[in-house]
Amino acid sequence: MRWYVNAVKFVVKYPVASVSREIDSKLKQINDEIKSNVADIDKLIKANPDSYLETLITVLDLDQKSSNQILQAMESTIKFDHRSYDATAEPSFLT
Repeated sequence: MRWYVNAVKFVVKYPVASVSREIDSKLKQINDEIKSNVADIDKLIKANPDSYLETLITVLDLDQKSSNQILQAMESTIKFDHRSYDATAEPSFLT
């Protein structure tokens, strides 16, 4: 009879212990992710304003191709902005 009671206890306790271990593992993973994100935010806050882009690239862990695409997009935006300020339209009827 004693072995039966021990077997029932094992069957009841094992799923609970398994779920508890899984929960602990997930909580540890979430805490590690939070610490990593806090460290990344700290880097961005303490970054020099002149090097925000470089800091952002390192924080996001982008490869060279992605960082080049970002730089090209920024350069084209800057060139477009300068072009729009240089070319002015003739005054319209209302001006």
